[in-house]
Amino acid sequence: MSEFTGKYKLEKSDNFDNFLKELGVNFMLRKLANSTSPTLEITRNGDEFVFKTVSTVKTSTMTFTLGKEF
Repeated sequence: MSEFTGKYKLEKSDNFDNFLKELGVNFMLRKLANSTSPTLEITRNGDEFVFKTVSTVKTSTMTFTLGKEF
């Protein structure tokens, strides 16, 4: 699965505003969300994977290990 490690930059997201609207997200938060282009960085150390998403609004990290309940 190492072939998926690397950095990925969001280029476009069609209908994201409509999706957020259907979820009940207010106008200002939708505009903020639509103005960002997050980057996803996937790293691997053995069986451990780290998914780090970085945007101008928020950075979040998700870590999991293969073979362990997530």
